[in-house]
Amino acid sequence: MKVVFLYGKNNNKKASTQSINIRVYHTRELEVRRSLKMDISLEGWDFKNSTIVDLSKGTRTFEQSQYLQELKNTLNSIEQSFNKEFLNLKLTHKLESLTKETWKEWCEVTLNKGLGISKEITQEIPYLSDVYEEFIKIKFKDRAANTIKGYRSNLKVLKSFMDYNFFIQENNFSEGELKIWDEWYTKQYGKSKQKEYKFNEIDSSFYRLLREWNTLKGNNDNYFYKIISNLKAILNYFKSIDPDFYKPHNFIKHPDFKALKLVSKHSFLDIDELNLVFNYKGSKYLENVSSLAKILYYGCLRYNELEQEINLIKQGNLKTYQRTVENIEVEYWDVYQKKEDYSKHIPINPLLKKILTEEIPHIISGVNFNKYIKELISEVSIQKEYSISSHTFRRSYITNMVNQGHSESSIMEYSGHKDEKSFRTYCQSNNIKITKLNPIYLG
Repeated sequence: MKVVFLYGKNNNKKASTQSINIRVYHTRELEVRRSLKMDISLEGWDFKNSTIVDLSKGTRTFEQSQYLQELKNTLNSIEQSFNKEFLNLKLTHKLESLTKETWKEWCEVTLNKGLGISKEITQEIPYLSDVYEEFIKIKFKDRAANTIKGYRSNLKVLKSFMDYNFFIQENNFSEGELKIWDEWYTKQYGKSKQKEYKFNEIDSSFYRLLREWNTLKGNNDNYFYKIISNLKAILNYFKSIDPDFYKPHNFIKHPDFKALKLVSKHSFLDIDELNLVFNYKGSKYLENVSSLAKILYYGCLRYNELEQEINLIKQGNLKTYQRTVENIEVEYWDVYQKKEDYSKHIPINPLLKKILTEEIPHIISGVNFNKYIKELISEVSIQKEYSISSHTFRRSYITNMVNQGHSESSIMEYSGHKDEKSFRTYCQSNNIKITKLNPIYLG
């Protein structure tokens, strides 16, 4: 959908005065043109940008400037109204099936809203799954790939919860299990065995049923926590965009609508175990995994950050800079963290410097890394209670630094955490054995 303002009907530069026109279109068929009945002089119109001229430039009387500023504010209000309402329209209608009459009516109402004229039409409340899918589209470019993957996974879970047929297609159940689930869906949703929840129906009943379904399926509380956490974020996001249209049920503010998060247990690798991994010699593909693990550990990186930095290194774009610390020139590595949306600055010790400049490994997918690191761990005879993955090396760095007595603030410089609460989830109490307080070695 595009909104274009015109100087008259056809941008006629020969006319000294024209009425501002508006063109709103989505396709050739879905198009509306009309006059706004607002007069504008030729000198006051910016033909290149299709709007009022830049008022900081040129000379004009106070009255002229005031009039043009009012026009500019009105055009901005109209454009914002169309952008906001088009999002609502996409969630409540199938755009490909919209008629010219529906489009014309919608444009008229939306224009009136932008002009401050109260003329409402009844709008359907959007379905939760549609809102969720729209949120993923909006955030696709801004969020890390794994975050988007998590949103899509949660959406699939919610669709399974709401629709028996979708649920059984996604799972392989025995006849006995199918009978149990058939009875559960029939009891909750009736003969159709499905219910499409709307945006304003996420209430205590929804919460209770989802929790019951999650438990029956055998998922833990952390799994349920993630679903609720993402759901609250999405509901609040759309509410912030248009609180008059997106009105979630008041229950989402209630203390009972909460995420029951338990800190999951995980393994870490101590210094001796890390040396076994880092000094591995054998299969070339496992040696490559060993090199990748070194960068993950000494850079305290997430795997998507490792992929990003390896690609930059191979393009010759490794971002480093010098800084004086206690009369010593220290080289820092600038790493952008997509999850946190800011860069962290890592002091580069000689070992990390050598890896980044001389021993650049071949990047592989996160899935393959997690597969091969388990194989490597087995090759060097390390046994752990909990599974090892790419994130183990980030946890291990933090835990080992805490055990060596380094301050939380100095470790957080490496990890890039913004707050101590999230930082402390990385080092569990049963793994902590602090010796003495030391500064992190930079030389």
